[in-house]
Amino acid sequence: MNYKNFIIIIFLLIIPLGIYAQNILGKTVSLEADNIPLIQILKSLAEQTGGNFAYDPRKIPIQKKYTISVNKITLKETLKTLFVGTEITFDAANLQISIYRHKIPIHTISGYIKDAKTGEPLIGANVFHYENHIGTTTNNYGHYSLSLPEGQHPICISYIGFTPKIDTIEFYQNGKKSFLLKSGEALEEILVLANPIADSSELTLQQVSNFNPSRTRGSQADKLPLLLGESDMLKVIQFWPGIQAANEGTTGLVVRGGSTGQNLVLLDGAPVYNLNHLFGLFSILESNVVNHSQLFKGGFPAKYGGRISSILDVRLKEGNTQKLHGQFGMGLISANLLLEGPIGKRMSFLISGRRTWLDLILSPLVETFSDSQLDYYFYDINGKINIKLSERDHLYLGYYGGDDSYSTFASISSTTLSTQSWGNKVASLRWTRAMGDQWFSNMTLFNTHFTNSFSNTAAPIDTSEVISNIFNAKIRDYGWKWDLDYTPRTNHYYKFGAGLFIHDNIPVEKETERIVNGAIVSKGTQTSFRNTTPEGIIYGDAYFDIYEKIKLHIGLRMSGFIESTDYWGLVQPRISVSYIAGKKTQISASYSSMGQFIHQLTSPSVLGNPNDLWVPSEGEIGPETSNIYTLGINHKLKGIHISTELFYKKLNNVLEFKAGQSTFQDAINWQDEVQVGNGMAYGTEIIIEKKTGRATGWLSYTLSRSMREFKGLNKGEPFPFRYDRRHELSATFHLKLNKKWDFGSVFVYASGNPVTIGNELYAYHGNFSGYPAAQPDIIIENNKNNFRLSHYHRLDISFNRTKIKKNREKIWKLGIYNLYGRPNPTGLYYQFDYGENKVLFYESTLIGFPLPYISYSFRF
Repeated sequence: MNYKNFIIIIFLLIIPLGIYAQNILGKTVSLEADNIPLIQILKSLAEQTGGNFAYDPRKIPIQKKYTISVNKITLKETLKTLFVGTEITFDAANLQISIYRHKIPIHTISGYIKDAKTGEPLIGANVFHYENHIGTTTNNYGHYSLSLPEGQHPICISYIGFTPKIDTIEFYQNGKKSFLLKSGEALEEILVLANPIADSSELTLQQVSNFNPSRTRGSQADKLPLLLGESDMLKVIQFWPGIQAANEGTTGLVVRGGSTGQNLVLLDGAPVYNLNHLFGLFSILESNVVNHSQLFKGGFPAKYGGRISSILDVRLKEGNTQKLHGQFGMGLISANLLLEGPIGKRMSFLISGRRTWLDLILSPLVETFSDSQLDYYFYDINGKINIKLSERDHLYLGYYGGDDSYSTFASISSTTLSTQSWGNKVASLRWTRAMGDQWFSNMTLFNTHFTNSFSNTAAPIDTSEVISNIFNAKIRDYGWKWDLDYTPRTNHYYKFGAGLFIHDNIPVEKETERIVNGAIVSKGTQTSFRNTTPEGIIYGDAYFDIYEKIKLHIGLRMSGFIESTDYWGLVQPRISVSYIAGKKTQISASYSSMGQFIHQLTSPSVLGNPNDLWVPSEGEIGPETSNIYTLGINHKLKGIHISTELFYKKLNNVLEFKAGQSTFQDAINWQDEVQVGNGMAYGTEIIIEKKTGRATGWLSYTLSRSMREFKGLNKGEPFPFRYDRRHELSATFHLKLNKKWDFGSVFVYASGNPVTIGNELYAYHGNFSGYPAAQPDIIIENNKNNFRLSHYHRLDISFNRTKIKKNREKIWKLGIYNLYGRPNPTGLYYQFDYGENKVLFYESTLIGFPLPYISYSFRF
């Protein structure tokens, strides 16, 4: 046989084998598999085609579960669909189909997700593979980075309150692609297809995230009834489990058994030390200028630190880049105005202001009906400039300024004048840069300044002598931070950063001045001290998947603090793990070590007290630390999210005023007036939430306990913390009645706060019995916080009327705070019964009656 004939014979033998192999892959199959292991799927396909599958079980995940539905399509197309987006491929020879891994090039697409109407970045938007549910979320600047195997992939972009967008992106090379989403009701059917981790922050009780009070018709702050109709995001956050108001109607946050000074509030990356207006009844955070906020109370990323209970990260709006937009509103106590819009093609601006006009009404009324004078006002100013330097670089300049001013004459005849003013000034400069396709950089410079001044001037009419006492407290922070995001591949990314902060602090400065006949007779200044203390931090976070169903976060934050000759260093590890137990269930656990070098000395009071002092760690008073453990389960039903979480928090080096020392003036030598102790808090939190449809809302419940222990208090025995509430329940409800009208309600219930009732009496200026001028004093011997106030419960309702015409929106809000007039207790006061020779205690009330309100806003 010659070579020519031999080649012909071999060729004739190969052709049928190739044809047969093609026939195997060309055979039609049908398959319905819902979360079925790969080995069972291959067995079913082998039975339908008569073929055999060959693979190495060490390299092919045959126990991995897949979901696929095909009907009468070829085996080739079925296998392509099954393995799309993976490194698994196949070929066929004779009756054998070989399955093996093939290294597919990975490419990265990055860009921004923004609001189509305003150009505002959408923070926390989901970007995921529509079929495989692999994806990512946008960072605090609306930037995303998504890496997938080479090929075409269907991508879904979704965000709560916006219409999802589905697009096909070609991943054949690295590239840029940004998306604009239109506001509208998000479809629940689309949302449940997302990777549970991609939108897990909507479920987990460790965070109150994706909270966007600035959305016009999707705002929780606009839908719910709030005190006097003032849209305040902090009031809404207080309705979530594990978070409570410090006192009736106030904006102070108490998070998982902590105190108000253990919460850090960041305004565009800059810390803010006091959020209160009108002694805590309102906050400085106007909802109409807030773009996005996140409150962390467990599972902290290493990026965040500086406090031991919670971090509230607030991002203000960047300014409308599409067109000029404005808003005007007026309520019972204040009016506000906002303007934002583009400046050319590369810049935008935002400016807003708010001022109370309460003083215009209150002052004349007080003078008319009493022998005294009263004047009070507050204001806020927000400004922002957004500059697009290039496609990769953005520059942001922001400013906030606000003050409260209060003055009163105790009586016109004595001309005793008391004044107090407090406020914040915050300035920040941020530069963001998309460094390539996988790196994102943010650098921030900030300056924040909080001042509080209290004075008392006595000048009786019948003398020419004037005596003034002035107390000042100041804290100013200068800071630099650099944050880097690195996303080498989808569901595997890193965050790094460093920072340096300078705390310039005067806890208390007392000035005394005596003037006689217009001449200064004596003048003196007494200062606790002034110190300048540097604090440095460095951190790293790693997020990655383990076997696809386990999501792991490991973080480490290291910080150091120098005060004079004292130095403290803290190593704060963080770890969180989540297990995807099914399509709609997630189990998570976390541990966080937290620390703070500056302390807040708090005076218990009915209202939010601006006289709280900030002091540094020094000498024997070291940094406060906490260790926080959580274990939770999150589940999605159709239209309903259910989350339950257990938490335990151990607190160390917390401060408390000694018995009898609790005022602004007492803290000149503050180190001698405080003591150091420990604490703990633990509990269970549950929330059931409905986000879609005409009727929305949530039901939250917290069962918890918070304790403190100090050697010098309560004979060294543990006692309930003043914010210890065993039971807390909040129910919010919103119903869209028709195109114009909607209804909102809030019901709140809580166990009574603990307070102290003394067990011994002491009289001075005479005897108690039969001596009306006696001044009783109560000496606390033991049993601190030995009594609880009555339970707290309240129902608020509101009706909102919205009229939209030609891109103009008019909103009327009518509501009633404390509908059934419950006289909820805020504290205790006592009176001495001279006849019975005993002290009588009474519960004090702030708002013990139905309080109606009306407000109006206009947007264009």
